[in-house]
Amino acid sequence: MSLPSGTMEPLAQLNAWKIAGIELGFVYLRQGGGLIQTGRAQLTDLDDSTLKLASGTCTLLVMHLGASLTQEPQWFFEPNLNGAYQVEGIGIALPNHDWLFLSEAVLPERLALSAGKR
Repeated sequence: MSLPSGTMEPLAQLNAWKIAGIELGFVYLRQGGGLIQTGRAQLTDLDDSTLKLASGTCTLLVMHLGASLTQEPQWFFEPNLNGAYQVEGIGIALPNHDWLFLSEAVLPERLALSAGKR
């Protein structure tokens, strides 16, 4: 089951993705851009302060208490910067200035999964 992005509040959308077990694309950007982690994962746990993304044998635990959630498309770029695409999803600006973006959109393989302007 696939739920269209933009149809519900961000937290409700996250919960719907968790319940449906949808594999999501994600981008995790550390404060100042020192690390960009990308991949595909399932949202396996979501509560008032944390969320867990499971990808293979790894789990990413994100403390989102005090975070700002937005449901706006984000820009992603081809590696040679000849093309750019807007991708629907949910952006989570964390209190420590890290940023997480989740999307159920299937991205073209030629895209570099690096976040553009937010």
